[in-house]
Amino acid sequence: VENVGGVVIVCAMLYMLFVCVTQYGDVIGDKLISKEGTWGMPFIAAIIAFFGNSTTVMLNAGDYSRELKSGFSVGKRGVAYFIAMVPTTVLLGLIGAMASTATGIANPINAFSQMVHNKVLLIATLGFILFAQMTTNLASNVVPPAYAFMDAFKMKHRTAVILVGILAVCTCPWILTNDSSAAGLDMFVKIYTAFFGPIFAVLITDYYILHRGKVEGEKLDDLYDDKGNHAGINWAAIIATVIGAVIGLINVDISFFTATIPTGLVYYFCMKKMPSCERFRKGTSLEK
Repeated sequence: VENVGGVVIVCAMLYMLFVCVTQYGDVIGDKLISKEGTWGMPFIAAIIAFFGNSTTVMLNAGDYSRELKSGFSVGKRGVAYFIAMVPTTVLLGLIGAMASTATGIANPINAFSQMVHNKVLLIATLGFILFAQMTTNLASNVVPPAYAFMDAFKMKHRTAVILVGILAVCTCPWILTNDSSAAGLDMFVKIYTAFFGPIFAVLITDYYILHRGKVEGEKLDDLYDDKGNHAGINWAAIIATVIGAVIGLINVDISFFTATIPTGLVYYFCMKKMPSCERFRKGTSLEK
């Protein structure tokens, strides 16, 4: 499903881009391209919302990479992730801006349905997009929480996936994606970014600064050892995340930028000074 759907959604995005340019090029040019704007807070807030959505994928990259076969270099994996994610993300963002500008409808799928006048072609395209959405939701919204339930509650994979599906329905996504819900959904994304940004900062600091980008062999095995050096709770990470989240919540429109650097600094110095973190320092640049 992932392999076929990934190709389908790229083709659907390219067709949507073609419709936007050929049928609504003048309107988009006047209202979007030629419009006077600012690189101030509205633009920054939009970037933060984008980061918030993308951070969920970044935080759960381990849940995807654990399924990869061995023997792939970092470069090959980077290219694979880039091809799979960046083109579709950029296209959907671009098409969403163009379609909403042309129609005034915030939801790009609803906007697209107003832009395509050939009903047969519209149904076929939306059917492909619906199929392709299975790939996005399976990867981003089903795999990580299913693993979390399996790890936390020792559930079977089938049970965890069913539970994720039930909880997803309970969030009423058909309400969240309404045009009237756009502002509230945008604020929700920014608020959880204030928490996810600090978690991302802890992971980056720990991997690239403390472990110098090398976690393999015995170090990697120790991460999953219930009696190893990484068993239990690393309070330096908890404290840094909480402080970063508080800083981020002061202004959610810039939460990702304001929270990440302080979180990384707090985590580094807590790891360096806190006695309870001594066992977590083993194998890092802080080990004495």
